[in-house]
Amino acid sequence: MPPVKPRGLPAAAGADRGASWTRFCAVDRRGRVLKRDRLPTRGIKLFPSMIKTFLDRCGAPAGVPLFVATRGAFSRTWKKEFITAALAGRADTVGVISDAEAAYGAALGSVKGVLLIAGTGSVAMAPDGRGGFIKAGGHAPEGGDPGSGFWLGLAWLKLKRKKVPSGEGAPGKAAAFAAEAVKKAREGDPSALELAELSWTALAGLAGELKDDGFLPGGRGPLAAALWGGLTDDPWFRAGLVRALEKRLGRKIKVLRPSLPPELFCALKALRSSKGIRKQRGRREVSGHTT
Repeated sequence: MPPVKPRGLPAAAGADRGASWTRFCAVDRRGRVLKRDRLPTRGIKLFPSMIKTFLDRCGAPAGVPLFVATRGAFSRTWKKEFITAALAGRADTVGVISDAEAAYGAALGSVKGVLLIAGTGSVAMAPDGRGGFIKAGGHAPEGGDPGSGFWLGLAWLKLKRKKVPSGEGAPGKAAAFAAEAVKKAREGDPSALELAELSWTALAGLAGELKDDGFLPGGRGPLAAALWGGLTDDPWFRAGLVRALEKRLGRKIKVLRPSLPPELFCALKALRSSKGIRKQRGRREVSGHTT
């Protein structure tokens, strides 16, 4: 298929590789979205080629500024070097962070609070006070992160004695059945409701770990909390999770939802970075011509 001709030439791009889906975004010089795409997540070794294909299809020039978020970047720093090297010559990779960090930035920005992801995997994240982040969970054990969509979907399949997915993409396929479990719980099914309550408790426990270790801001006011991931898209499940969080943390929380998609957050980060670099170069050139 021929490349799609966008409204203008992409000035920057972003990519967000999650557990189940990988999303891409290209923006123009004003930060307006030119093209977006979503594909099932594949192995990390194939990630650079997926990015290249997206950049080719949207007509991005060689060396286009790119900001990347990918699962595993928080604990596996080799991924940053691998992605940057694999894209050398095609894109200027100005940053590589974890998908959880991108979700935090998209929802909370510079606000101090807690991010709780309940998608295929689960993780809680908060600023560490030193310019970085600290997380609880997100270890992706064989049976899924406790409380996650994978964990809930897997538990539901086993409860109903249904075939458990295997092979590539198995976590995402199993996580898809979490929606069925939530639906049955919402309708009053005792077994499904028990699983939902176990999920709420496990997820709230992740935020509780950060609180116990002193990484959540104190005070008597509501704690800013960003809820992200497929499970939190369901209003009934989200309400139960909020109750569990407030019980575990011992305070009210103010729920914030991401104001922009993480892939767009990444693209705008790349755009701002490229503008900053151009300004620095301009100042150096002016300085060099001063007599």
